[in-house]
Amino acid sequence: MGTALLIARHDLRRRLRDRTAIVTAFIAPLVMASIVGFAFGRTSGAGFLRVAIADEDRTAASAGAIDNVIASAGLGKVFVLARVPDEATARAQFRSGAAGSAVVVHRGFSGLFNGQAQGTPVLVEAITSDHRTYAQQVAQSVVRALYGVVSSNALAVRTAYTTVTVTPAQVEAVGAAARAQPPPMRIVDDGIQPRKSLLGYFGPAMAIVFLFLGIGAGARSLLGERDTGTLARLKAAPIGMGRVVAGKVGAVLALAMLSIVVVWVATTVAFGAYWGPALAVLALCAATVLAFGGIALLLTVSSKTPAQSDATMAIVAFVLALLGGNFFPPGSLPPLLQRLALATPNGWALQGFGNLALDQGGFRDIVPALVVLLLIGAAVGGVALTRLRSLVEMT
Repeated sequence: MGTALLIARHDLRRRLRDRTAIVTAFIAPLVMASIVGFAFGRTSGAGFLRVAIADEDRTAASAGAIDNVIASAGLGKVFVLARVPDEATARAQFRSGAAGSAVVVHRGFSGLFNGQAQGTPVLVEAITSDHRTYAQQVAQSVVRALYGVVSSNALAVRTAYTTVTVTPAQVEAVGAAARAQPPPMRIVDDGIQPRKSLLGYFGPAMAIVFLFLGIGAGARSLLGERDTGTLARLKAAPIGMGRVVAGKVGAVLALAMLSIVVVWVATTVAFGAYWGPALAVLALCAATVLAFGGIALLLTVSSKTPAQSDATMAIVAFVLALLGGNFFPPGSLPPLLQRLALATPNGWALQGFGNLALDQGGFRDIVPALVVLLLIGAAVGGVALTRLRSLVEMT
């Protein structure tokens, strides 16, 4: 075991002196995580996800209902419910992407408070897209909340006035009074706070892309050592080829683990990103490294030349990244691609990191991702190590 560690330490030192390895393992993922995170979080001052609300009813009752929903939403600064002047503006912002979804309160909404709007068309409309899953869910929740305000305030209107019929002026008066009062209850979700930035998701997303390329570059060096005769000289030494393989693979995985941990620490310290609880993050990082290490090693030992290995690795890395959702905000992929993402190790790894960073999950929430990633690493890595040993033995 001491010999394997000695070989791993020597190879790790040699890789750390390689500028290409430094760029691939550390600089590139940090730069990409920052660029992509800030690109999607550029409007973070107004909120990552914005729902435009237009009040076409323009009554005290409708204004009070909307204010009540906004005040009691408890969405912090990540999800924002924003008033807009009219329906046309709401629809324009939705089409342009300035708002993830929109809600329109149509004329006649205040009639719901006294039962005069029964049988009329839809009075609260959600403008959404299936391609914006989170925005769609928030908009639908706003619609339900507005109708909930109607249900609770209708009782207040009928209690305030004992007449059989309630006039619009009376509804306006009760609406204005309700608007002046603070909401009776405020729900605050501490799991959605500004410090839980998108970099907590895009940090590991970008680290995973370059993690794959970095592991491939390290594994590719084995082909170079075979061509230069280094493996043949090691084979002649009385140390056993199993230790040689263990040492060299250990160095590749150690650098990969160091790479993702450095990105984690750097984005946390420099940008305030939140990846999740430390123990859970480390476990998920290790499982991710093992899964991608097995795949990258198998692709490398299956290639005849370093050039072929480079081309294969780049193609597979970016195909997996696109299918797995590394370059997209969480929940923004169409339903079909969301299902396809779980056919990739990227998808499982990002689901785990999303559960930790965005959903405030703990170790228990990433167990499915850990199991799948470890199974991938064991299955594919086992085949790769067998082929690698055969490659070394044939030198």
